Amino acid sequence: MPKQFTDADTENYYNTVEIKYQVPWNPDGSKHWGYFDNLDAPDEEEELFRASDRWNEYMLSKSGIDTKLVSLMSVVEMVTQLFI
Repeated sequence: MPKQFTDADTENYYNTVEIKYQVPWNPDGSKHWGYFDNLDAPDEEEELFRASDRWNEYMLSKSGIDTKLVSLMSVVEMVTQLFI
């Protein structure tokens, strides 16, 4: 029979492992991986943030999303809201 976990068990688990999940995230909560241009760079938080920024820029460049598309998406969203 599987073990039944209590609410306290669950809370205790997440309270003890939360820091492990927070470490690779940018303080704004948006980033958790990166494109490292120098694998010999110091293992520092700031290097992770720079790598995360590079990854975002790379993915955006490959996506084809530009300000025209973002503007179009905003218009579509506004029109959609009118009919909801």
